[in-house]
Order: sequence, then C-alpha cells, then structure tokens
Amino acid sequence: MTTRVSQRVRRSASLNETRKDSRISEREPGSGVVIRGTTISFSSTNTIADSANGLGQLAVGARICVRGSPLNSRDFEVATSAAGSITVIPAQVQTEAAGGPIEIVREG
Repeated sequence: MTTRVSQRVRRSASLNETRKDSRISEREPGSGVVIRGTTISFSSTNTIADSANGLGQLAVGARICVRGSPLNSRDFEVATSAAGSITVIPAQVQTEAAGGPIEIVREG
C-alpha cells in the first residue's frame, strides 16, 4: 500500500534558480564595475554584445578585461558604448555565441 502526502509548501517561480537572470553587475573592492552573465556574445571584428543590455555601464575610453571566454579573454578599450553592445579596440574579437559564463571587469 502506498500513502500519498500532499504538498503543503508552495514555491513561486521567483525561487526557481533555473529561471533567474544569470547576469550580475556589481563592484568588487578596489576595482571598477564587474558584469557577469551567460548573455554575452562576441562578433568579429570588434563588437561585444549583451542581450540582457548590461553593457551601458561601460563608458567610451574605459579599459576592460574579458574573462571566461575561450576565444576572447583579453584586455580591450571601449570605443563606443550602448546598453546592448560595445565596440572595442584592438579589433581582435573572434565570433563566439552567448551561453558560457563571461565576466567583464572595468578596471579602476
């Protein structure tokens, strides 16, 4: 014989970790802005895009360090900036789709 136990704990969708936005923007001590997410992609020759529109914090002339990208982990300077994308110099960006965790750090 089996006994069924009714579920008394109700959880909202906001507690479901698989549906939360994985983009995080914060400040690390002694550093500039840190943007982390799985929504960041790279287009050749010099564009970095974020479908979650988190790149607007990066001003023209800012020095950034990209981490976690198999093809594009290096230092860049922001040439143009918008919420959804930035263009960088040097123009050595290789095409890479969003999906993996990427971190962009604005230095000092």
